[in-house]
Amino acid sequence: MARKRKNGEGTVRLRKDGRWEGRVVIGYDEKGLPKTKNVLAKTKGECIEKLKQLQEQYAPPKSDKIKPEMPFGDWIDFWYQNYSKPKLRATTRAGYENRIYLHIIPELGDIPLNQLTQNDLQQFYARLKKSGNFIAALVDSRIQPLMITFSVGPYFCSASVVFSTIQSSAASI
Repeated sequence: MARKRKNGEGTVRLRKDGRWEGRVVIGYDEKGLPKTKNVLAKTKGECIEKLKQLQEQYAPPKSDKIKPEMPFGDWIDFWYQNYSKPKLRATTRAGYENRIYLHIIPELGDIPLNQLTQNDLQQFYARLKKSGNFIAALVDSRIQPLMITFSVGPYFCSASVVFSTIQSSAASI
């Protein structure tokens, strides 16, 4: 039985002509439609290898810009522009930009990455809740993965800490 490939790994299939085809989504166009690239090979192993090379070719650039003392606002902007935005559809992109630039960066943007704590996030959630923006800005199911994603950065809060914070904050509404 064939194994299921993970999200983002692409698809590999045997074509009718006997060649193997690998296909991967490399981004989305301005209409939100997926842009794909494909590779062809004689064997499945060759196809998988070519597919990995294709993914590396179109992967977002690695950066040495990320430092522990970097302000959180700079980091989340860098993360969004280079890693998240290219993969998002237009409407999701607009929602993320609204949440990041209107809610998250003004509140948490000046805190260095290595000093961001669970307490900072809980206070942020409390301020959103008190201002009435909590439900619109945070509890939406689309922002929860974003909050978890940016909170697993190498220099601060673990995903489980942030996830438990989100769950406890959402449960208290």
